[in-house]
Amino acid sequence: MQRMKDGAGSGAAAEGGRDGGGGGGWVAKVMKRLKKSAAEKAKSLPKPEVKSIAAEVVGFAGDCLILKAKVSVYNPYCCSIPTPTTTYTLICCGSVVFTDTMKDQKSLEAKTETPLEAPVKVPFSSIVGLVKDIAGDWDIDYQLDMVLTFNIALVGAYKIPVTIKGELKLPKLSDIGTMFAKSLFG
Repeated sequence: MQRMKDGAGSGAAAEGGRDGGGGGGWVAKVMKRLKKSAAEKAKSLPKPEVKSIAAEVVGFAGDCLILKAKVSVYNPYCCSIPTPTTTYTLICCGSVVFTDTMKDQKSLEAKTETPLEAPVKVPFSSIVGLVKDIAGDWDIDYQLDMVLTFNIALVGAYKIPVTIKGELKLPKLSDIGTMFAKSLFG
């Protein structure tokens, strides 16, 4: 009792913990090892992967051409994964034509391939700059850069960059009238 009244406390506490080093103690060392081990294990876990990609012209709106980028992603886990964000950039003839971020798409179902779609609205003013490319072969040479971001337990934010390059075949002039009428009248 006398020792406690003097304020000296217990020997271990006065020395900064059981390891005597004052460097955070054994609990901090164990936690550090656990975090390192979990990070190493997370690196070896299977991760979602892109199985197929495509893009196509789907119609017109009042002031733009509407494209649809389609990406199919396989989820290797036994539970669904939410896809919080998809960021995409459309590049035509070396110029950025459109960029956008889409949030809260549908979740990737467990152990299956899930198609994701990103609508891309290309303003007609941007298409005017592509006239030389369109006039040559009635298509638009493009590159669509997408980043799919998943928030996976233990792994954290996991990003899959996807690049789609190709030629978007434009609809025939006879089909343009039909597509335009559909967009106006439903």
